[in-house]
Amino acid sequence: MGRREASLVALGLALAACGEPRTGYDAQSDNPLGPSFWMVPTPSDDDSLLSRTFVRPPDGALSLEEQSMPNPCAAHLGSPHAAQMPNHYENAVATLNSAQASAVLSLYGFDARASSATHLLYKVSTSAKVTRLDTPEYLACCQQHDCGWGYVQSLIFGEGEYAAGAEVSAEARGNYTVVNGRSARSFQVKETKAIKGYIAALIVAHDRNQAVQACPPDQEWAKFECAPKGQMVELERLCRYGKPEASSAFWADNPSMLDLYREQQAMACTWVARHGGPNIAPPAAAEPPSPTAP
Repeated sequence: MGRREASLVALGLALAACGEPRTGYDAQSDNPLGPSFWMVPTPSDDDSLLSRTFVRPPDGALSLEEQSMPNPCAAHLGSPHAAQMPNHYENAVATLNSAQASAVLSLYGFDARASSATHLLYKVSTSAKVTRLDTPEYLACCQQHDCGWGYVQSLIFGEGEYAAGAEVSAEARGNYTVVNGRSARSFQVKETKAIKGYIAALIVAHDRNQAVQACPPDQEWAKFECAPKGQMVELERLCRYGKPEASSAFWADNPSMLDLYREQQAMACTWVARHGGPNIAPPAAAEPPSPTAP
């Protein structure tokens, strides 16, 4: 790999770092339904979670029941409305270390047999969604009573299974395959759990511009996911002004390096725009050299 490719790869890894699962908070970003949807570790037919309120954005390290409370204005929400939601999804969420694995997997009901697992796996088919929308009467009621940060607007019904397993490099060594998009990954599963009931909840903020999940202390909300603190500012500066090295006379006669710096700047602009930052135009592509007259 040349210097140009290595530098682009390094920047790409830096831009993608906030999307890598590292803690219990990050597992939520791997939810294929989207960051507003929260998996219910122990599904059942009980719909009492619907309309419950949260004092602050939900924390992925805790169950929804233990961090929510009854909604004082629930009577003013719209009547429950059911809609079909046929879908199938599967995914693997990395737990990274044994301490985290134990916490995450125990939340999903797995016992000590799964302690050596490196991933929480799920294969689920959804069938329906029941929703209670907020109304003008509800919002007026919340002006008189503390409805908190947000509430459970919908519950999603489905069935399937959760599994605890460790990823293996060779498909022949695995006994469980997870297909996500066009890629298939193999795992050696330690334990599985059949599930049926309300498997996920859609949680909305009363102020729709607020974050949909809590971020760890070293991260901040960036439109749809948690990102390392300061990353938005750093990449916005790179997008706006480019790499300082690009203006150095040392690289003036090196078109390859100048192209590399321009590509890094464009990648930064793309990341900033995607994460809700200023709409800054990416740098213009380099002009091709004029043809030499014969």
